[in-house]
Amino acid sequence: MSNFGGKNSSFEKLIIKKLKSLNIKLTKAENRLNKILTEAILNPKLTTKYWKSVKREINLIYAKMINDFSEWSKIEIPNQYKRSIFYIQKRIQKLKYVKRQFNSKTARNLIGTNYSRQLMMGLYQEANDAFIGVAIAGKKDLLTFLHRTQQTLITESLIDTTVAKGFEQGNLRKAIKELSIQLKSKMDGQKYLRAGKKSFKPRYYAELVARTKFHDAHSYAALLQAKNYNTDLVQVSSHNTTTPICMPFEGKIYSMTGQDKRFPPLQDSPPYHVNCLHLLMPTFVSGMEVQGTLKQFSDFSLGKITRPPVPSGFIPLAQRTAI
Repeated sequence: MSNFGGKNSSFEKLIIKKLKSLNIKLTKAENRLNKILTEAILNPKLTTKYWKSVKREINLIYAKMINDFSEWSKIEIPNQYKRSIFYIQKRIQKLKYVKRQFNSKTARNLIGTNYSRQLMMGLYQEANDAFIGVAIAGKKDLLTFLHRTQQTLITESLIDTTVAKGFEQGNLRKAIKELSIQLKSKMDGQKYLRAGKKSFKPRYYAELVARTKFHDAHSYAALLQAKNYNTDLVQVSSHNTTTPICMPFEGKIYSMTGQDKRFPPLQDSPPYHVNCLHLLMPTFVSGMEVQGTLKQFSDFSLGKITRPPVPSGFIPLAQRTAI
């Protein structure tokens, strides 16, 4: 019944470690895109050949970013599901107070099932689809932006060559320079992926997707292990969050089937939002009975009392909102 999960947990440290190699590649892509944009806006060449070369390089960069994320997620997200299976099984086996009245499959047997294989592929595919979707949207925005920049500069060039002379020509050059600075400031030079109305750096959005899918993988592993060990109960981790959407779930125990009326039915499981740090873990009636915490956990989970018996550092929700 000890606490688990949270910002400084081994789980979160693992995510950061695994993302390091991916973020190095995506950072290089961001820097290259920024360089291309700066050169195209501030020092453009008014030829069709030049603009085609710029757009071609942007397409190549986006294709590489998508490929890098796809290769990384195809390995790391299924691996996180596997790691969670082993971690949860090891944790359960250390609970000496849990009665051994069940016959459980080994972690390797669980991973080898059709359900697990399909789940791992689904988690990878969802992550990949999310990244590809915003990458395509971001690339479209970027190319549209460059197209408008090209049209504006070419239009002003035509004016420059057919109308403006002498002093007027100098003013046009100044106007073009000012326009270029304005266009650069609108792009912000850093945002290359678009999700809805928001724009993201590739490495930041990749981390959002990866964190979500890592936590999805852990939750699925926890639910599978709970069934494997013949328990209907799972518990949400607690780290005294102040995020409103997560606060009502922290530390509570839920019945997966809804049949154990001592606990509320499980209707949602972490992650509850993007970048959510909460985890799910199987728990056991026999363990709570041995520890004498069954009634307290039941009352807390049903909202009858404001704090669980453990962890000792749990802060009631009303006190957190006042902090």
